[in-house]
Amino acid sequence: MTLARLVIGLVGATAAPLAAEPVTVIVTQQVGAEVEADYVERLERLDDVEDVDVRLLRKHTTQQDTPGVESIAIVTFETDAAYAKWRTSGAGALGKGVRVRTASVIRQEGGKAEAGRGVPVVSFYQPLVRPAQYAAYTTRYIAPNMNDQRAAGLMAGYTMYLDREEGGSDPALSMLLMEYVSDAAYAGREPIKEQQKAKRLIENAEWKRINDTKSTIRRDIAETATREVDL
Repeated sequence: MTLARLVIGLVGATAAPLAAEPVTVIVTQQVGAEVEADYVERLERLDDVEDVDVRLLRKHTTQQDTPGVESIAIVTFETDAAYAKWRTSGAGALGKGVRVRTASVIRQEGGKAEAGRGVPVVSFYQPLVRPAQYAAYTTRYIAPNMNDQRAAGLMAGYTMYLDREEGGSDPALSMLLMEYVSDAAYAGREPIKEQQKAKRLIENAEWKRINDTKSTIRRDIAETATREVDL
């Protein structure tokens, strides 16, 4: 999906509706949340449904600080019919203890980390600007950061998701999924990030402006290193 098409769809202008795209659902289990005893089996059954793909990520012991989530399930419905059929059973079909939200893919580059070896890292943020502005921020600020790490061989790819639902006591969140290729790549990321940041602060005035004002664009929530679970 091109950025232009995504932004048009987000702001409601005339364009092909987002429903024509695959529907993504992010299922989040917070640390300490008690889920159903058969939660993983429920995800496995959903993954077996035609036109549905489920990717389950669980917190990884390589992370030293407190993780933000216990697990993340990224559910992709390839057709509207598959999503509608699931919805008729209710999002509660996955049971208690999880947050279920549909999300738009703001930007995606590269591929997935190798299952069993890679370290997918999920970072959650609360956007403080409108979706179109957040999409622009992702393109102008986040993408260069991610692509620096891809060029250094640390990361296979990345995806930025943004909750579609807004309002209420549960604010919309964004989720940045970073596909580090190994434990060593994840552990060695900070020197590369700092080196490239110092360079961009000097050479790119727009990037510096966004860096200096990013606290007005999003609020950090949590970051969790994960490992993919075979379903």
